[in-house]
Amino acid sequence: MRVFLNSMFSKHTGFLCLFFCILAFSINSSSVSAGIVIKDTSGKQVGLYQESHALVIGVSEYTDWPILPGVKKDVQLVKAALEAQGFEVETVMDPDRKELQNAYRHFIDRYGHNPDNRLLFYYAGHGHTLKLAYGGDMGYIVPKDAPNPNRDKNGFLRKALDMEQMEVFAKRIESKHALFLFDSCFSGSIFALSRAVPENISYKTSKPVRQFITAGSANETVPDESIFRHQFISALEGEGDLDKDGYVTGVELGEFLQKKVVNYSQGSQHPQYGKIRNPHLDKGDFVFSIESAKLDLTAPNTKKNPSFAPPTSQPKTSVQLDRKGDLQISVNVHNVRVSINGKEYGNMEPYFPEKYLGLPSGNLTLKVESKGFETIEKQITIRGNEWTKENLKLKFKKEPPLDPIYYQGLDTVELITQSSEFGDRMQFSTAIALARRAVATDRNNHGAWWTLGVNYFWAGMYKEALDALNKTVQLNPEFLYSYWFLGMAHFALNNFKKAEETFKTKLEIDDGDDAGAYFSLFQIYAESGQKEKAKRMHEILTSRFPEYLENKKRFFNFIYSAYLN
Repeated sequence: MRVFLNSMFSKHTGFLCLFFCILAFSINSSSVSAGIVIKDTSGKQVGLYQESHALVIGVSEYTDWPILPGVKKDVQLVKAALEAQGFEVETVMDPDRKELQNAYRHFIDRYGHNPDNRLLFYYAGHGHTLKLAYGGDMGYIVPKDAPNPNRDKNGFLRKALDMEQMEVFAKRIESKHALFLFDSCFSGSIFALSRAVPENISYKTSKPVRQFITAGSANETVPDESIFRHQFISALEGEGDLDKDGYVTGVELGEFLQKKVVNYSQGSQHPQYGKIRNPHLDKGDFVFSIESAKLDLTAPNTKKNPSFAPPTSQPKTSVQLDRKGDLQISVNVHNVRVSINGKEYGNMEPYFPEKYLGLPSGNLTLKVESKGFETIEKQITIRGNEWTKENLKLKFKKEPPLDPIYYQGLDTVELITQSSEFGDRMQFSTAIALARRAVATDRNNHGAWWTLGVNYFWAGMYKEALDALNKTVQLNPEFLYSYWFLGMAHFALNNFKKAEETFKTKLEIDDGDDAGAYFSLFQIYAESGQKEKAKRMHEILTSRFPEYLENKKRFFNFIYSAYLN
């Protein structure tokens, strides 16, 4: 845990160094946009970081735990140190449970899917360890609204973020190198950390790795004036370069912090560090360059960061944090690419709104696009400490009408085939026109109605899709392909009950042997707040359809972390 000890120090680093998830290679530049090259002792390039991103979280103003005044200062000092190392840094102060979880999730969603990015996570705040009923320990990081477990254990468990969830976050990252730091004390045994010895920079450095560092072990205390933070910055300035090759690796950093923090705390803190015990994620090593300018450890770097307030007679409260706001986007069609001020944030789907946290306040350019649809590009205003919500309706592009000569003489099956081909090319106006003609040619052909319904569905016209797909089921109740689109159309329109009934009907017809239907029910229950039913669907998928669940792992983890924790 972390405590405020006036008798020892006047401040505390609020960062819970639980993870130092090593994500990148090395830094030879202070610019995030420029590639950062890593070279071995012979000068041969062995790695390259395309971008460097850091998430720095501090919790100071607790409601039921001791307040940690030093965290505010620590956040700014660590931010400045990482910016000098070439990182683009996002800060989050005093998050509650949901905000803390979303900060990690959305940061990973934005930056964690480029293999050549490096990611660093730094948490400052209280940490806690509880004994588990079945034996062993579980470590937790503590958001501002978590009650003290000595007074309300169940409330604490509902609010605190356990290390199993942090492990899920670490494994969701697709970037090669990720490093999580926690300037707090708690049990890190859940990660089954594998210790490593420092090695020279080599081709192995660029292999994937997840590294973790905590400021102390379970049942130890971390003072509000953080020894860990001070030594972390000293390491980045060069003291952590144990083999004097011009780089500080994650393993070197862990060894340096363990030695220095134990020494300066007079044995009261014992940092833990290591790599996750996973054969696919324990080969590489995070890399920092030590060519950056040294920082003043007593105040923010006002030269590089003019927005920082200079120190006053009360430095604990003098730092003015950047005012940032949050954005929530909803769309009506599938596979939508999102970019903000020219920076891409990945794809999103219509069923779950996406949240983008910590955006700079002011006017930004939002752009959403999807193949076959007209691009939406608009100016939005982000206000500090407020939510901005955008519900965007993309319209499919309309092609010139087909010359009747094109489809004259085609029978129903040929019209269906042609409609499907245009739909595959995302030319929905033509695909829908041909499907309508197929229906007009034979109104009792369930395949014609199904083709029309599917094209409506992918075009984002869910009400029209329902009419056509209901007609399909009416004509042929055994046509199983109809039920998935019918159920998801209900889901897209927030008709959760109808969606549930549709997928249950599909399972009855299919003797319960449909992984896709169970997964769709999992999504529906999660979005509609029926957590126990959603977890039941997950149990079925895990026990009966593990391969299917593995293929949906990324999407499943997103839903589970966002809606079921």
